[in-house]
Amino acid sequence: LWDNEIKYWQRIDAPAIINAVDKSIENLFLFKQKTKTEIINALKMVGRNKQPKETLPTQVQCGTKIIDLNENLVIEATPEYFFTNPIPHELTSEYLECPTIDQLFNDWVAPEYVPLLYEVCAYCMLPAYPLHRTFCLIGDGRNGKSSYTKIITRLIGKQNVCSTNFYSLLNRQFE
Repeated sequence: LWDNEIKYWQRIDAPAIINAVDKSIENLFLFKQKTKTEIINALKMVGRNKQPKETLPTQVQCGTKIIDLNENLVIEATPEYFFTNPIPHELTSEYLECPTIDQLFNDWVAPEYVPLLYEVCAYCMLPAYPLHRTFCLIGDGRNGKSSYTKIITRLIGKQNVCSTNFYSLLNRQFE
């Protein structure tokens, strides 16, 4: 379902679609199963003919803007592009410097590794991961590992984060 306020596609199920239709059309009696099925099937047929463009792995949506990293282009997010995981921050040139983050990164790692911390943050913003990598934060306690993961979570948005435990990664085939 396209959210015109936030400017992205939301993954929802059939009951959510029926609720959205019911909310937008007054006096529609959706308590009959036949009516619900007809609406869902009609929406599937129309949707099949109006599929949005697949996004490129080099395109990132920040707020209501889409950035194409290869073309160095910024365009407005529209239903024409299929983004389901936008970065929840508007693109701005107001904050080109990050002195607080710079200081934290320099406190946590040697100066030669600071760019790597920024690269991991940038990599996490990509909608697809061209390099299949796992990033492991290793160290004693109280040296910034949890704070770094909180920074990444705030940067890319809580809705774009998932986690699991190491045991599940090792022992579950599709984890």
